[in-house]
Amino acid sequence: MYKVKLRLAGRMTQLPDSQKIFGALMHRYAKVDEQKVTEFTKQIREGMTQCNISNLMPSDYLPVPRAYLNDALSQINAEDKKSIYKEIKKRQFVRKCDLNKILNSPEHANQWYPYVVLDESQDIHASIESLRLDVPGLNPNVYSVPNVTAVKVEQTEIGEKRASIHEFEFYLAIKDETVRTDLTKLLKQMQDEQEPMILGPRASQGLNLYYVIGYEEEKEKEYGNYYLNLGMMLPKQIDFTASSTALEYFTSERKPYHLNNYNKATKDKRYSISFIKAGSIVGVDGDKAYASKSIQSPFDEKAIVFGNSFLFPIPLEDGGLDK
Repeated sequence: MYKVKLRLAGRMTQLPDSQKIFGALMHRYAKVDEQKVTEFTKQIREGMTQCNISNLMPSDYLPVPRAYLNDALSQINAEDKKSIYKEIKKRQFVRKCDLNKILNSPEHANQWYPYVVLDESQDIHASIESLRLDVPGLNPNVYSVPNVTAVKVEQTEIGEKRASIHEFEFYLAIKDETVRTDLTKLLKQMQDEQEPMILGPRASQGLNLYYVIGYEEEKEKEYGNYYLNLGMMLPKQIDFTASSTALEYFTSERKPYHLNNYNKATKDKRYSISFIKAGSIVGVDGDKAYASKSIQSPFDEKAIVFGNSFLFPIPLEDGGLDK
């Protein structure tokens, strides 16, 4: 298990998820040994090896388990629950060291500082088509580009203080010793040579570029059978009954990287897939290494839809709080 630290070079259009990180790592790994990457992804799809990755998160922060907290709040006596729900909704990430306290006191959400929120906006751009195509008289093409800023909110004597942050991290767990060695060498090389990791579109415009600033091996604590999901998870062996009130889902339409493949293969079809979102609390019956899975891409027999999310252990027992 490793924690990989990155620094955002400029701006980002979205916070990268576990699928994007996996794709970026495998793309870079393929430059070293494409055959090994093909075999590794096949083993992941067939469940023969373990590879779990989290979304990118602000350094030393974890996603707020909103669904669980809202359900817990509904079962306790508290005044003005509506305002408490709003305070929980405001907070997207909390410090890792505060997670246990938060699980035990959803009614005190207004006291959870510092926290991180993602501010979203749209930047307006204009493409001068007459210059790009060398055809005088064309009107400029106006379009918008999403802009996401991670903002840390702290409480001071005079109110809240907000500051943008640029350091992030993700968790990586790999069972295969050869691949693990290769990837840690690759991360070290990227750090030493300051080679950017591209985790989104418009990299040529300086967007979604990150630099590896370090990585470290971590030993994981074990509490029981409950975990905070940190990535885009396709469930395989989880306890849905125990997890039901603490799950959130994200559904997206799947499209191939090359649009022409989409037109040829799926002209009359649409492929959608639902993931368990980061911040969900998952009950696992058995080895958490087999709680999630990846599946075959409907567009490319050599590609997979990565769903092996990273699960972070939390102190819950039998659906209640372990105090």
